[in-house]
Amino acid sequence: MKLFFRIALCLFLVKCANSKVSNNITASNPKDNLYGWFHKDIHNNEIPGISLDKWCDKNVGKNNTQQNITVAILDSQLDINHEDLKSQIWINKGEIPDNGIDDDQNGYVDDVNGWSFLGGKNGQNLIWSNFDYIRLIRKSKEKFELDTLNSPKDFKEYKRAIAFFKKEKNYYQNYLKSLEYGIVLFPLAKDTLKHYFPKEDYTYSKLDSLYKIYGNGKSFWEKRDAGDKDFAALIHSMMVNKELNINSIDYLIDKADQQNFILKKCLDFDYNERVDIMNFDLKNSINY
Repeated sequence: MKLFFRIALCLFLVKCANSKVSNNITASNPKDNLYGWFHKDIHNNEIPGISLDKWCDKNVGKNNTQQNITVAILDSQLDINHEDLKSQIWINKGEIPDNGIDDDQNGYVDDVNGWSFLGGKNGQNLIWSNFDYIRLIRKSKEKFELDTLNSPKDFKEYKRAIAFFKKEKNYYQNYLKSLEYGIVLFPLAKDTLKHYFPKEDYTYSKLDSLYKIYGNGKSFWEKRDAGDKDFAALIHSMMVNKELNINSIDYLIDKADQQNFILKKCLDFDYNERVDIMNFDLKNSINY
């Protein structure tokens, strides 16, 4: 979707107004000087912001002549009916609104204000979609099989994408396996450790002291791959949870759901996100 420069200028003015408020604050604590840090300038304030205050001081109210600049919004949503924006939205004058016809013959029907290139035909948002390197591999594979992938550069990029895909898939599979192992051990560890910590007030340090007595020297990965559920494995799993600040099994289940969907959709060459646009309940989609 494309917008005129005036939208950006409007947002700048709002930020400028806010920044002026922050500039009038007298900081009693040095950390308060970082309030609105993103408005600051590395040279004026020794704070690496975006220099918004500096820009406002030089430009606001100076009657500068500005050319119209079309700004495209990428990877975000915008309320085109918002009272501050609706009069500034770019309009494709070659398209007649809502007539179901591609009037300007650019391949997009009713693209009056732009186009959602990765969404449903009725405007739905995608929840899961292929990673870009999956698209590249699928497209290049079709060309390769048809003997039309003749460019050495394209073939090199195709091979690079294949190598990256293998690495990423291995990562997500291992991550999921660890999460599933953690889900199995979490209630067992929680229940067993009550014998030593009735109030469940154990810390990583306390668990580590216990593990030094009952540990068997196996790494977490060795325990995971062997499916160990002995006392040493239970202590070790809870140590990992403490180290990663994981305090509930729900967190592990949510993470496992996400990795499942990444493997089944984002990394699946046969997955078609445009067909599979629907709302997923991540908590209840997979049962552990």
